[in-house]
Amino acid sequence: MPVEVWKAKANRYATLRWIGVGLFCVAAPNLLAAIGAVATDKAGGGLIAISLFATGLSLGSFGSNDDAALHAFADLDRRDALDPKFKAELDAERAKRPGRVEACHDHPKASVIVPTVASLALGLAVWRVATAWGLIS
Repeated sequence: MPVEVWKAKANRYATLRWIGVGLFCVAAPNLLAAIGAVATDKAGGGLIAISLFATGLSLGSFGSNDDAALHAFADLDRRDALDPKFKAELDAERAKRPGRVEACHDHPKASVIVPTVASLALGLAVWRVATAWGLIS
């Protein structure tokens, strides 16, 4: 695959990681609100399951794109074409967990599908929690 394609992929995956971070920043407090709603008998236990699912998918959204980004960084580094803004991140990851960098794979479909499904699941979970607390009807 040409270097330009890998550079585009590296930038795409690095950007898509932030969607997972944003989703998790919404999902974690939503999960706590779901637990609170169940604890105060405002909702059934299924609300926790939906919220856990959305939280897990938000983490998966970050993880799948992080793995793919590291794979792209490593490929570009082998070709001496890695952007300096990613070099420090790759070097730090290699220093901490060298096996992880070598085990990462490119996930072009998952990089889009997982954040999309996570967004939908989180939207449902937020709506259900807001309804349980009486914020919307």
